[in-house]
Amino acid sequence: MPSAVDAARARRTARATQVKINEQWFINEVANRVDLTLTQRVKVACEFLKDKIVKNLNVPVKKEIIGGVTVVTERSKPGEFPRAETSTLLRSIFSDVPRPQGHKVVGYVGMPLDYGVKLELKMNRSFLLRTFRSLKPSLERMVSGPITGI
Repeated sequence: MPSAVDAARARRTARATQVKINEQWFINEVANRVDLTLTQRVKVACEFLKDKIVKNLNVPVKKEIIGGVTVVTERSKPGEFPRAETSTLLRSIFSDVPRPQGHKVVGYVGMPLDYGVKLELKMNRSFLLRTFRSLKPSLERMVSGPITGI
């Protein structure tokens, strides 16, 4: 490669270590918007919960190649979040906020898979209810917290 290309890459690499990244969490600002309706607040809260559930399910099983065959060597243990082997479970997580019926707004977060229900209720690998309980104060504030101007 020409030396000019190498010199440009070196400059970019040197600058990259000096760049400061500013990470911002916007969920509080979104939840506090004056113009958000209750339905919109419930949608934000459901999406937030769904994203956290997916994040909790995103730890893969451990695999090793033994005798030329890939074998799962470590799955989740009782009390842990289920580990992802095929990622079907985490891709199946959904959230839905149907049109309000009267003054009632309801949001749903769940998954349609039978083995997900088995993991949640029978195998002590709760991921839906456990995540919901850990986030309940934040979810309540998103839905019914103070509305302030931005």
